[in-house]
Amino acid sequence: MKKLIGSLALAAAFPLAAELVNIDGGWRFAFGNTDPAKDFGAGTEYFNYLTKAASIHNTGPYAVKFNDSAWVSIDLPFDFVVDLPFEKDASHSHGYKTVGYK
Repeated sequence: MKKLIGSLALAAAFPLAAELVNIDGGWRFAFGNTDPAKDFGAGTEYFNYLTKAASIHNTGPYAVKFNDSAWVSIDLPFDFVVDLPFEKDASHSHGYKTVGYK
């Protein structure tokens, strides 16, 4: 009986969240480039994200009219390394995938 009363008191003190939000839908991915000029122009303008997202000069993924139709649809959680090829000289800490310092 003490356990039941304790459980009820605990449930009253910490009610369940009223709403669950699913953030899994609508994510897309494109393997970028280390050169910002080749990577959709990202990082090539001063404060090109958020504050100037609606600017006609912005063409990167942060732009309102950016076309991501060539990007791959993904589900969360997502790890781009899984699809990379194996390499015998690659770092073991990355599962011998072609990512990391080697």
